[in-house]
Amino acid sequence: MKKLTTVFVLLLGMCVSAFAEDFKIPHVSVFGTAEIRVVPDEMIWSLSISTKDKEFGSVIEAHDQKVGKVLKFLRNQEIAEKDIASSHTRLTEHSVPGVRAVPGDIVHIKKRYNASSTIIFKFRDLKKYSSVWLGIAKLSDTRVFKMSYDTSQRIKHQNDARVEAIKVAKKKAIALAKAAGISLGGPILIEEQQQGAATDTVTLKSFPVYGSIYIAPGTIAVKTSVQMKFRISAP
Repeated sequence: MKKLTTVFVLLLGMCVSAFAEDFKIPHVSVFGTAEIRVVPDEMIWSLSISTKDKEFGSVIEAHDQKVGKVLKFLRNQEIAEKDIASSHTRLTEHSVPGVRAVPGDIVHIKKRYNASSTIIFKFRDLKKYSSVWLGIAKLSDTRVFKMSYDTSQRIKHQNDARVEAIKVAKKKAIALAKAAGISLGGPILIEEQQQGAATDTVTLKSFPVYGSIYIAPGTIAVKTSVQMKFRISAP
């Protein structure tokens, strides 16, 4: 225990030392954030498939058939195999109280088995939205529980956002230095901040269909934030 404590103190001392070293250099620290709005060209759907039956063997067989029909439908929509991912089947057992015929009788418990799976797929031709949505609506015990937009050029847009974020940070640093009456040197730190999911998500609910279904995807955000530290030059 004493040895572990000594190691921890040593590591803590090293961290404090590095932190103190950083602040020995006079500097200006700023954050820069940039957001690029782009028109999406991909849709990602998440499907839930469920089956209920009193017999264990029957529920598995029936569920496999349902999943097979969904996969066949997606292939018929010319969605590539690499753009389809399916989960393992999850099986659960539920007990349902039986009917009490006469007060005082023993209640018999009837069992029910549930099977469920998730299929996630992506398609790049947004014109297929209507046919995909209407086709899935006809599949038994299958529902869309999540849909999001994305862009096939995410890496490019992310890089563009990084460049813009650095420009924003530099502009901030220059403004701060001018206000403080100091001169800036070169950057001594450039660090990208972690960002959450950048896709815009829409939850779909069942609704009556009249004629064709149209969508207006609008734009999605590709966002990046960086921290920069600039050395303060000697006057």
